[in-house]
Amino acid sequence: MYEFHQLAPNIFYFTNSISEPSRLIDLIEQSEDDDSIDTAFISKWKPWTASNDSDTVYGYAKMIDANYEKIGKEPSPKELYIINSVIANMKFCASLYKQYNNVEGDVKIDTDSAIKKYNVGTEMGPHADQNDGDARLRYSIVSYLNDDYEGGEIQFIDEESAEKSFYVDQNGEEKECWMIDDPVIYKMEAGDGMLFRTDHPHSVFPIKGHKFYVRHFLMAKQPQEFRDLRQSLSEEDFAAKMAQIEKDGFENNQWHGRLFATKEDIDDAGHPRTKKFVLKSGNRDLVSKPGRYSYDENESAMPIYATDHLYDFNDRKDDIKLED
Repeated sequence: MYEFHQLAPNIFYFTNSISEPSRLIDLIEQSEDDDSIDTAFISKWKPWTASNDSDTVYGYAKMIDANYEKIGKEPSPKELYIINSVIANMKFCASLYKQYNNVEGDVKIDTDSAIKKYNVGTEMGPHADQNDGDARLRYSIVSYLNDDYEGGEIQFIDEESAEKSFYVDQNGEEKECWMIDDPVIYKMEAGDGMLFRTDHPHSVFPIKGHKFYVRHFLMAKQPQEFRDLRQSLSEEDFAAKMAQIEKDGFENNQWHGRLFATKEDIDDAGHPRTKKFVLKSGNRDLVSKPGRYSYDENESAMPIYATDHLYDFNDRKDDIKLED
């Protein structure tokens, strides 16, 4: 039986959003070496890279495409089971969100979903999902397929109530930081899902083991300026333009952040425009710590580095309407 909870404003939690998550993991892993699986529907594992640093790989991802018309054929029963498990999950979460928040009209869902697997030892600092160059992404849906790992908690930062402040850096210069209340931290269980606004900063604590999850987006209509731009350029030129917009965004905007317990803990590591959040409470237990876990010789405590991109800018021109 599923349950629906609101953890905080615009953060919703669902239990049992995916049935038989362990079976789904087995089929996903088996699909890698199964030549009968069409990669048009379910891709091979590819490096899952940081948006602003393609050399940093958090883990691996398989792209799931449910647009049969675009692909030009129907999936096999095995492919259909994986695809339907993913599509049913996002429709379930989206319909509950719509029902409990009295949302009228269609809710659009991205047809491209990703099944992701974290590397052992990986963590993510504060970031917002919408900040990857696509303003149509309104809500993220993440559903977890396993819980047999240590760590990996998701942490949400309440940026809306943040108070602007200043700290003195190592060179004696005064710089900007943001004082925040204690963040919401939650550890997901296998089969559970979470829905939150794509502009809500969140982070993931270090993981000992492999964490599998499914990612979807609820979408809004693309801004008119982007639709006009798409019509005026070739697909190749449009993709290059979007890549440049994303690159400029990371250079000129505070899209990613770091969390500190106190102002005295702030260092100058990372990008100069990284947003610095400081806990009003000074509680160090709420800040991710290096060396949280010890790792076996065959485990990596650091992200893998590679030059292979997961995928280029996805225009998401196709979407699924969630009917009333």
